[in-house]
Amino acid sequence: MIGEYSCNYLLRTGGICARTCRRPEGCHEHWKSRKRLPCNVCGKPTSSEPGLCRKHANSYYVTQYINRLRDRALEVDLSCIHAPLCFAVCGHCLNMVAYGRNDIASIFASP
Repeated sequence: MIGEYSCNYLLRTGGICARTCRRPEGCHEHWKSRKRLPCNVCGKPTSSEPGLCRKHANSYYVTQYINRLRDRALEVDLSCIHAPLCFAVCGHCLNMVAYGRNDIASIFASP
């Protein structure tokens, strides 16, 4: 038995489509569209991963970018001889390698 449903698609204006349809997914225009939720900050409809609109999602993506940079920097620092002492790019180790002094005693002896 086919019942009548109303389309729950959230329009850009903030309203609901509300057309009658025969599919529970939505009307003939919106049944294949991505589900859109209101932005957590301003309420504008969005289908982005963090649940934020374009205006408010920038901070989320910047944070993700900084975390990726930090992870890459930590991977590089793990190859450093005295990695527990250095958490940033270690200029000391780079200078020692440039001068050809690779032994541990010379690295810890001279600051």
